[in-house]
Amino acid sequence: MRAALLLSLALAAPTGAQDTAVSSAPASAVGKVRRGTMKFLVHVQGTVRPEQVYRLKSTIDGRIESVDKKPNTWADERDPIGTLLTKEMAAMADSNATTPSAVLEERWQRVFQPIDIACPGRCFVVKVYAQPGTQVKAGTLLAEAAGKLRLVGRVKPGDTQWVREGQTVRFWSKKDPTRRQTAKVERFVRDVQGQRIIPGGTFTVLLTPEAWLDANTEWEGVIEAEVKKDVLSVPTQAILVLDGEAFLPIRVSTGVSTYDETEIVAGIGEGVRFLTVDPAATDLQRHIPPPETLERFELEEGRKKRRPERERDDADLRPAPRTSIAPERWEINRRSKRKAGAIDVFPDDRPRGERDDRYPSDFR
Repeated sequence: MRAALLLSLALAAPTGAQDTAVSSAPASAVGKVRRGTMKFLVHVQGTVRPEQVYRLKSTIDGRIESVDKKPNTWADERDPIGTLLTKEMAAMADSNATTPSAVLEERWQRVFQPIDIACPGRCFVVKVYAQPGTQVKAGTLLAEAAGKLRLVGRVKPGDTQWVREGQTVRFWSKKDPTRRQTAKVERFVRDVQGQRIIPGGTFTVLLTPEAWLDANTEWEGVIEAEVKKDVLSVPTQAILVLDGEAFLPIRVSTGVSTYDETEIVAGIGEGVRFLTVDPAATDLQRHIPPPETLERFELEEGRKKRRPERERDDADLRPAPRTSIAPERWEINRRSKRKAGAIDVFPDDRPRGERDDRYPSDFR
């Protein structure tokens, strides 16, 4: 008894992407149908877009005292990007080299107050141009910051039916896939409305200091579109579709096989529909029975066929060699009668395929 793969009719067509690790799987592999919780995941990707960009410029002539923030960090009015001193305060600090600048600022802060380089609220620092100790004039660009930071993602055509606002998104940078974060879909819009086509879509996610990526970063991730519990599932790539019907290759046990038909012993029942796969279209091979089985069984309409006769060659048509038979052998087998009225018995003792060398005197 042997095992084979049979394509049986599946009960449901494949829909959506599933949470399965199949990207690195070989073209043909053996898996198992599992029961459990199945998550429909939609694979998405996009970029990080800074919005409401502030161009922070110097309002006075002075000097950069300190720069406390680096690009791609969060800041607010209580945690400024840096500090700017007036010309007078900078001159006093230079003339009193022995006095620490912190002491001078404390003494003169009411007269010459330092100016914070900060956003009007919480912001994301995109670029910093200011350098500590640099003299600047009024209007000099010191930094750029974004009031909001958003993920902008693309949804492929065919997956838009699964995406909704409020769904969870797991995202990560393409350069660092190990650092994974979660957020919620803020807004989702299809590309085309009211057309008889399958459109793609665009969604946005508002980032916060708890979950964010650097500005203009290319990212990818998945959206948890739907969760089903206690269901049977297989990898999506295991499903084959023909004319809108889904088929699944399953393992069966086979018995007698010919080039036309194969006996199914176990693994599937009568009446179940199956799919015949063209080996040229896939990497699967057609099930071929071993040669010894074909020599023993050839079925046609449930009956055994007679084994075809072997073709004769020239050697079979040659006359048999002449042989001599001892007279004593024929004395024992002469014609005789058992009793009056009995049928004569002529034993067929002549060797087949050989000439009869007996003389007429032997038949008395």
